[in-house]
Amino acid sequence: MAEPFTLDLIGRMIQQVLDEQRLIRADILDLKHRLSAVEHQVAALARADALMQESIARMQAAIDRQSERIERVERRLGILEPATP
Repeated sequence: MAEPFTLDLIGRMIQQVLDEQRLIRADILDLKHRLSAVEHQVAALARADALMQESIARMQAAIDRQSERIERVERRLGILEPATP
């Protein structure tokens, strides 16, 4: 037979709800901390990517300058191969 609703039963039910609520809050807090850590990692990766892109652009500019210098030297020495259309 079902236990009648008494103040003691209602109190225990409320306590169970409060206990579950505490667990849920703890889980949410843990998830917030983990999400924050992931966001920091993503931001660090974005910064690293930006630095890498900047480095690549600088290297490409240096390569372009060296290519132009080599072309000028070849032109002066008369060893520049004709450009193909």
